[in-house]
This record gives sequence, structure tokens and C-alpha cells, in this order.
Amino acid sequence: MRSWSGGRWLLPVVLLALVAHAETLEYWFVASDTLPLVATSRVTDPAGFVALFTQPLMAGSDFTTTALFYRPVSTLTYAIDYALWGLNPAGYHLTNLLLHTAAAALVAVCTVQITRRRAVGVLAGALFAIHPVTAEVVPVTARRQDTLLTIFVLLSLVLFVRWYRATAPAERFPWRWASHRPLGGALVAYALALGAKETAVVVPVMATVWVLLHRESDRPRQLFRTLFGTVGPFAAVTLTYLAVRVAVLDGLGGYRVPTSATLLDRSLFGVKYLLWLVYPQNAILGLPSLRAAGTPSLVVGVAGVLLVGALVVMALLRQGYFHRGRFRRLRALSPVASVVGFAAIPLVLAGESLGAVALPAIENPLGGYLVGVLFVGACLAGLATALFAGGVPIGGNRRRQLAFFACWVLVPLSLLVTRGFVTSKPLTFGFGMRNGYLAAAPAMAALALVVVPSLRRVLAALRDALTDERNSAPNAGDMACIAAIGLLLFPVLGASPLLYAGDGWRSAGDLNERSLSGLDDALDGVSGDKPIYVVNFPQGFDNSHQPTPHAQSVTPLRPYSVEAWLELDGMRDPQVRFVRSATVSEIPELAFRTEERERLTAVWVERAVNDTRLSRTASARPGVTNVPSRAAVVN
Repeated sequence: MRSWSGGRWLLPVVLLALVAHAETLEYWFVASDTLPLVATSRVTDPAGFVALFTQPLMAGSDFTTTALFYRPVSTLTYAIDYALWGLNPAGYHLTNLLLHTAAAALVAVCTVQITRRRAVGVLAGALFAIHPVTAEVVPVTARRQDTLLTIFVLLSLVLFVRWYRATAPAERFPWRWASHRPLGGALVAYALALGAKETAVVVPVMATVWVLLHRESDRPRQLFRTLFGTVGPFAAVTLTYLAVRVAVLDGLGGYRVPTSATLLDRSLFGVKYLLWLVYPQNAILGLPSLRAAGTPSLVVGVAGVLLVGALVVMALLRQGYFHRGRFRRLRALSPVASVVGFAAIPLVLAGESLGAVALPAIENPLGGYLVGVLFVGACLAGLATALFAGGVPIGGNRRRQLAFFACWVLVPLSLLVTRGFVTSKPLTFGFGMRNGYLAAAPAMAALALVVVPSLRRVLAALRDALTDERNSAPNAGDMACIAAIGLLLFPVLGASPLLYAGDGWRSAGDLNERSLSGLDDALDGVSGDKPIYVVNFPQGFDNSHQPTPHAQSVTPLRPYSVEAWLELDGMRDPQVRFVRSATVSEIPELAFRTEERERLTAVWVERAVNDTRLSRTASARPGVTNVPSRAAVVN
């Protein structure tokens, strides 16, 4: 590996990250938790600073009735932002943009540290910088904890791997500070990651995986000593963090909302989690037109796929592909699985029936899942065929690196499936999607690790052929490998925020600014000592009807979001209740009318736009069972 001196090789990654999300600087505050986080993180004196580390996330807001989390590092960044920017949303978005840029650069650095291949690191960082899952995180101030988590996890793993490789086995225990400074830095980064989000507990697990994959001895005693000397310090930091967390939260915390997530829900969530990484559900741009083309076109398409697949299988048979080497059964199944997977996609989109299960089209969530599984499965089966054909020689080091990245993708999943609230909506594709931000780093690194060597060999063969130095042609296996990964990355690139503006978040921000500013003006001079009932409040924007790839987790405002805004404007302890709130698909002109009664203040919101795509919901503060209708308020 060439010297790391200078950081110019990171410039493409940094530029892509900045360009892909530069437009977020124009957004207003979005999502339900952003304003409560700002309001509860303000620091005006030393006691307030100490309270950031001794209170749960969003202490004092209604959010704590739903969930208890301890994330002081994330909270501290909101306090710093408020001190710098006040209520200027551009400052908060600038912080998010810079943090995402740092995360993308660290993906490249971490990949290079693990693989010792700079080109692999640059490609991994570039793919991460423009990945569609980042459009669910970067525009939202309240989701900054996922970016901070990723930054500190990557930094911890970079320092740990560097220390492990530079330290002789006999020197890893007992610890000496002079030779273990990178390990100390890794532990500090791990502690900061825990303070950003509790998912950081993946770090000790990944350190264990690294040691097991790179162990110098299989003797149990030596292996235990190595694990104790390498992973033991991370375990100590984890126990310290848990002790502090239990003391602050009076328990481990987590979501308090009762859920009924079944085993099927958790299994479907696992499928959804893996699809997040390579298959944004609305990103296959050509498939809707294929479905609309009609049955004859579908028949021709299926016949074409089957014909090409049959020719590929015949070519492999002539080369003795199924009769030589190891994994003969897998060799036989992988090309067949690829052909069947691709051939079945048009049938699902056409609404055909498979057995007794009707799959009406991609609009059906289950049908969309099946299309994703078929597409990703067919691509992976094609990649396996290329690997079995000898197109990509994978030595021991690369196998270990791929195994490390695969474990890194799956370990967070094993933690998330235990959280009933996260897995309770498995067919809502965007729900919880921000949890894929960290996993996108190893997923893109693994794909880059496979495709870059193949691409180099193909380019070298073409160069030799053009210069007549040798009569060579690109290896068919390498070409197949590049094609399979290119096809697998097509949805990622097709739905990238580099290509599509985040109109959902922009519209949600415009709606929030218009509705909250109007409500603030309507309540000018009203004290907060009485409950405030807001009727027909447009709490969220629905962008699901957009035909192009779009953010899939645009969340609405909650009553505690409005309370936080009014509190930031100077009202003391406001109590807000929604009556007949709505989700709109267009930005309406709003008019507000306020009436004060003996026991409450009522605000009616009137929309000038006749929106036929309203989804009405009723919400109230916890513990309030009788929310009056408009007639009840008037009378």
C-alpha cells in the first residue's frame, strides 16, 4: 500500500458528499424530533452543561414518555449548534453536511486500512457518500446521532486495526501506554460512539471478529489471552457506559411503547434491512413502464431473459463449469437461480399469481418486497457464478476481509431485531431506514473489494490488446463480475441524492415553516397556562405519490414538536393538542383563527388549497382521553 501522506486521494469522496447534499442547506427544520432536541439541549449556565450528561435524551419533553435514551454526545452537538446558530436552520444543516462528509471520508480511510487498497477505499467512500440511505439521514437534524455513530465507529476500527497490525502478539498484553496509543485512541472513539448512539456496541463484536479472523494461533489458551488483551479494554468501556446509563435512565431504557412484533415481523424486517443497502424500493426506474407495457411485452421480455440464460448455461456446460472444482452443487444452482430470479420479476410486476398467493404489483408492499428479493438474489447468484468460474481470484486475505465486512453488516441487524418498536412495521419500507446508514459503509466496501480487482484486470487486458503487446482478451469471469455488481448497484446509483433533489424534505420543511410561523403569530400574546387545541393542523407532508426516487421516511410534526417551537419562541410550558390533524400532499396557503376560552385556547387552521389526498389522524398528549371537537370548543 502506498504512503498515506497527503489527503488528496480523498478529494473525490469529499466532493461527492458535499455536492450530493448541498441543497439541504436551504431546508427548514424537518422531522418530529428536531425542534424538541434543540429546545431541550440549550445550555445557558454550567449546570445546564452538566445536565446534558446526567439526563435522558430530550429530557422534559413528551418524547420521554415514548422512549428513554442516553446520548449525551449527540445532545452536546445540538447545544453547540444552538449557541452558534440560534434558530437558523442553515447552520444545523451545515453541521450535518460536514459530519456526513467526514463519515464518507472515514469510510474510505477505514476500507483502505482493512484492505490495503486505496482504489477500493475511494470507491467505497464514493458509493457511501451518494448512497440513497444518506438521504434519510443528512437532511434531518434529529438523525445526526447516526452520522456521529458512524464517524466514531469508523475511527475506532481504524485505530484498532492499525494498532493490532503494528503490535507484536507478545506485546498486546500486558498493556503499555507507549506502544498502545492507537488502542487508547480507539477506546476514546468507542466511548464517544456510545455517547452518540447505543448501537456502537458493535465495535467490541467487530474487534472480536477481527481477532478471530487474524489469529496467530488456534490454541485455546493463546487465543483467550489475545482476546483478553485486545477486546478486554472495549468490554471495560462498555461496562462503564452501561453503569452510567442505568444510573441516568433508572434502567437500560429503550422504547416504552408496547409493540406486537411477531417472529414474521422480525424476519421481514431483516429482509427490509438488507434491501435498504442495495435496493431502494422505488428506484428501479424502468420497471413501472415494463409493467404498463402489457402482457405481450412481458412475455417477450421473459422469453428473452430465459433465452439468454439458456445460452449462458450452455456456454458454462461446454467449459466444464459444473464438473470441476469445489462447491459443485452451488456451481449448478447459481446460474439457474440468477435466470429464474430475473425471469420472475416481470411476472410479479404484471400481477400474476404464484400458487395460491396473488402478487398484484409493485404498489403492494409484499409484491415490492418480492421484486427486491428476486432482483438482489438474481444479482448475487450471477456474481457467485462469476466467482465460481474463476473470474475473481479471492485469496485468504481477501476472504477474511469480505468475511469481516459481512459480519459488520449483519451484527447491527442482530441488535435491531430485538427492538420491537423498530421491527413493528416491517412492510413500511421507510420506517427505521436511518439504521442502514452505518451498515452501508461495510456493504459498499465489500462490493468495492470485489469489483475493483476485476475492473483493473479488464482494463489491463484491453490496454494490452490495444497496444498489441500481447494477444489477450478480458477474462469472461471478470466481465461477468463487473456486470453483476454494476447491475446490483444500479438501484443505488439510480436513486442517489446526487441525481434527485430531496423534494420531500424540502416540502416538509416549507410546510413546517409556514404552519409553525403562522401558529406562532396566531398565539402572539397568549399565555401558555391553558391547553392549546389546534384544529386541522397540517402536521406532515406526503411525498409517496412522487414518481421519481424520493426520501421514504419523511416524518410529521407531533404535538411535542409544536410545544418545543413555542417554547423556543418564549412561551413557558405550552401544552398543545391536535384535533383532526392532517397530512397534505401539496403546500397550502394557511389562515389561522384564535379564540380564548375559560379553560383552553383554540386555534383553527384553514387551508386555501383543496387537497384531496388528506390522511386525517387524531392525536393528543399522553393521558388526555377527551379531545373536544370543533363544536365542543365553540360551545
